[in-house]
Amino acid sequence: RRFEKWKYIRMFDGKVAYDEAAVDFSNRQPDFEMLFDLETDPREMNNLIESQGQSTILAKLRTKCAAHSMSLNQRRREFRAAVPVQER
Repeated sequence: RRFEKWKYIRMFDGKVAYDEAAVDFSNRQPDFEMLFDLETDPREMNNLIESQGQSTILAKLRTKCAAHSMSLNQRRREFRAAVPVQER
């Protein structure tokens, strides 16, 4: 997720086989996070997550990502309600 000069990445545990609960990240902590200042570090070599841990920009980016995840979850629920899904 990008915001102004910042790029924020978060990763949750990857799963080969998953169900709907596996892709709902609500109330889960990411396995790792990365934060980059693209103006001073365009090659994304210096992860600032530790030094910016309590910053307002990191809080804002976490909030934006959480809102985006909630939106995706809602769209997934709406799709499943509208389109019959058959098990393979």
